[in-house]
Amino acid sequence: MNIAVKLYHVIVGGIKKNRFCLGLPLVYTGVLFFASLFVFGLTNHNLPLLPTIMIIAGIWGFIKYEKSKSDY
Repeated sequence: MNIAVKLYHVIVGGIKKNRFCLGLPLVYTGVLFFASLFVFGLTNHNLPLLPTIMIIAGIWGFIKYEKSKSDY
């Protein structure tokens, strides 16, 4: 197999195993990244879209984790 394909499977497997632990760290990382973009004045580009996606994905992951803990 190609090295890139092996690396892809390792990354995807790690994310699938630990996806419930990634919610709040993604939110925190997105907020820090967003703040650093404002500090360095990079808000005129499309770059602020990435931290926004990270924050939304983190919130979604945290909600999925909380729902999996409780009995619905």
